[in-house]
Amino acid sequence: MVALDWHGLGRRVASARALLGWTQEELALQADTSQRTVSQVEQGRYKQLAVPILVGLSEALNITLPYLVYGHDPRPPRGA
Repeated sequence: MVALDWHGLGRRVASARALLGWTQEELALQADTSQRTVSQVEQGRYKQLAVPILVGLSEALNITLPYLVYGHDPRPPRGA
């Protein structure tokens, strides 16, 4: 089992959010969570997150769940 880099996950959320030009509040609305949760995720304060929160962030930011969690998508690209 791979250990999660919670600070890395937070940086990926913050970076993807910034690319979209969204505030934490806007991301929270799109991900169906609170601004406080988004802030704490971005700061790497969580050491575990419920799957629905991870999925909501992934879908709102339009990034894959493996990329959000691990920083890369281990699956080969389609058609490769």
